[in-house]
Amino acid sequence: MTPWRILAAATAAELCLGSAAAAALGLAGAVNGWLDLLNCAAPLLILTGALGALGVWATWTGGRFRGVCIAAGAAAAVYGAVASLPEATGALAVALAGNKPGAAYRVLEANVYRANVVPYRTALALLDRRADAVIVVESNGTWERARPILAAAYAYSSFCPETGVEIWLKTPILAQGCRMPTPSGSYHTWGEDFVWVRTLGPDGRPLVLVGVHLGRPYPPGRQDVERQALPGAVAGLARDRVLLAGDMNAAPWTFAMGALDRVLRPLRRWTFWQPTYPALIKHRLTPPLLPIDHVYAGAGWAPARIEPFRTPGSDHFALQIDAQLQ
Repeated sequence: MTPWRILAAATAAELCLGSAAAAALGLAGAVNGWLDLLNCAAPLLILTGALGALGVWATWTGGRFRGVCIAAGAAAAVYGAVASLPEATGALAVALAGNKPGAAYRVLEANVYRANVVPYRTALALLDRRADAVIVVESNGTWERARPILAAAYAYSSFCPETGVEIWLKTPILAQGCRMPTPSGSYHTWGEDFVWVRTLGPDGRPLVLVGVHLGRPYPPGRQDVERQALPGAVAGLARDRVLLAGDMNAAPWTFAMGALDRVLRPLRRWTFWQPTYPALIKHRLTPPLLPIDHVYAGAGWAPARIEPFRTPGSDHFALQIDAQLQ
């Protein structure tokens, strides 16, 4: 074998075995939050596992090791597909459920980033979308200086002083609530980034908007507690038309997100294959790779369109949610 062929064969074998190891550890993420982080890259395993298996098949001449490598790469690719491709069926279901007759209603969900250096431009970008309501995440930072800009168009806003989530509305707030109840022994800050408001839709009937910011999955303790508390916090609102949106800090192909989808029923997730993070790293614009901002909706809502869009100064893409109220 030539040196280049040896290098290609070694690289292919590393791809196969490395992908298989990542898949095996990711599978253990069902019981370990740290290992579940590996599943954020599950779609990538389709590519690395398949390329590794193909490379070994093309560069190795035979032997048991060749077969082991090909099988390992193929298994990793299958794991990545099983973990991530169901998102395609979810996207189809949302498409089939959308564009029904009803009153149009537009909601924005935007993580504005606590250290945003251009909060005024961020506020103006949100105003340009002419939404009926705006859910702002990480509002407890430099965003505070931009509140008057949004207040010029949205006369009503939630009031939860300790939280980093705000909901801005053009219609009066009929009722509101703050934070999720977390178990005794939890840190006092856990569950505080949760806000809900009840208002009237354009058809004169009540609706409920919920904004949430779950903790980061590392270390997994805080997010585990908040994910378990979220269904109970939303359950009491289910008699009205409920729409939940926010920064969930979880990719849809993780075990954590799969569990959240199940426990939030009858709310259904609308966000499929819509990456929102990262948008800004060290002041360099980058394409989003991870879908971690999500939207859930209950009965009475039908999706029309969900569009990620860039907001100045934020490390997340925002979401424009166009819905129909039934």
